[in-house]
Amino acid sequence: MFTNIQNPAWANEENTAIDCVVTHEKFGPIPFTASQNDSEEHGRTLFAELSAGTHGPVAEYVPPPPPPQITATPSSGEILGSIL
Repeated sequence: MFTNIQNPAWANEENTAIDCVVTHEKFGPIPFTASQNDSEEHGRTLFAELSAGTHGPVAEYVPPPPPPQITATPSSGEILGSIL
């Protein structure tokens, strides 16, 4: 099913899922998240392989940046976006 697996990285702080790019024999490279509780056997198998280092080291989880804070000015009702 998968011919190549690249760029494994933890998908969350709890280390229960791993993001990677898999090369599918029919569809080519696609992003994939493997989970220890995946509903599909191939997802659980891939998670076990990735977490064991079979496809190279798993990069640390990097949290997403905080969303921009949106504020409204009382006098004009305009919405201003500011990034902290």
